[in-house]
Amino acid sequence: MERGIVIGADPHVMKDPVSGHYYSYCTGEDDEDQDWAFNIYVSDDLEEWRYCGKALKKDEKRWGRDWFWAPECYYSPYSHRYFLFYSARVYPEKIAENFGRADFIECAKFGVATSDSPEGPFINLEARPIDYFPYNRTQPDLNQLMGQADLMKPCSLKESEKAPRGVFSSLIDVNIFFDDDGRQYMYFSRCAYPNWIWDESLGKFVEQSDISGVELDPTWFTDPEGRTMPTIAPRFFDANHDDQRYPGVRKDGFVNIVGYDLQPQSWELYHVDDYSKYHGQRKDRRWSEGSTTFVREIDGKRTYCLTYSANFFESPAYGVGLAFADSPLGTYTKYQANPIIHQKPEEDIYSTGHGSIVEVGDRLVYVFHGRNHMAPKRSLFWADIDIERKDKVEVGPYHTCHLKRD
Repeated sequence: MERGIVIGADPHVMKDPVSGHYYSYCTGEDDEDQDWAFNIYVSDDLEEWRYCGKALKKDEKRWGRDWFWAPECYYSPYSHRYFLFYSARVYPEKIAENFGRADFIECAKFGVATSDSPEGPFINLEARPIDYFPYNRTQPDLNQLMGQADLMKPCSLKESEKAPRGVFSSLIDVNIFFDDDGRQYMYFSRCAYPNWIWDESLGKFVEQSDISGVELDPTWFTDPEGRTMPTIAPRFFDANHDDQRYPGVRKDGFVNIVGYDLQPQSWELYHVDDYSKYHGQRKDRRWSEGSTTFVREIDGKRTYCLTYSANFFESPAYGVGLAFADSPLGTYTKYQANPIIHQKPEEDIYSTGHGSIVEVGDRLVYVFHGRNHMAPKRSLFWADIDIERKDKVEVGPYHTCHLKRD
């Protein structure tokens, strides 16, 4: 039997409670299939994987135009169905109703598809994304001053005072956390575009993505028919209703969880000078994305742990950080020795990030993507993670996920 590597990105690994197998759902890297999205792999040990096929049939109740990214799958014991969450970009004619104006730069939302099998096919619950409109009422909308040229240099702090306040968020990298008390939380990356943050130490604006969260209504999960579209908890619904910008458009709340400005760490600064470094061909940016939330007993206390990725996903400096909190929506404190997953040039492993945590017995395993020799296609790796204390995290060797070929 010939062995290859498992091609894919943004892996979410679910241990199927029905079969006991591990399933990995990945952003596709191997083709440009116009009809299907996402790769599915299955394994008994996280080492050897078999390709199962594609997950989502796009033309069934389709709402997403393109940018089908970062799928995550969850099994409901109430309906015995599997729910696939993912992000995609809405069609141009739908941009204004979702983001307040038709010229919004990036316009991604979350969809949900279901199947009776972890191997799919998954079909969208409805021909629309999740009904959620996160809105930052204090954020300056600098693109109203800069125009829509994607690489235009940011304005000064003084000039930014002319910008209107209030920006909707583009959403990628969904992650659902189920707490022991029955409450559920949805985490996501609030896209960098057009989320401009003034950095006093740098003396300029930087486009920044960060990890945010919102509580979900659990009805979708407990519905015995498995036909309910997820919705946010009432306390976040139209939380900014008194904001006068974009009248008639709902403006939902969220909690900012992890971002550079909340707790700066120098390893996250790899791209803040890209505008000058690349002679105006790239923006100055920071990223926090690809999160996974889980719970561990640390120092005798129930602790919420969150992994996230920082820097640009194609960069060799792309890596994974860890943060801790006493409650699901924070406040989170970053691990002092981040990143815990990072490039290993001596092993030809680069661009390591955006993975998921899976429990294997009493072990914690992080399955993530990376590149060999900075090849254009990402593939899957895994490593054991031991969180002994908040100030002591051990990460084992990186292992390649191998693909079985008959």
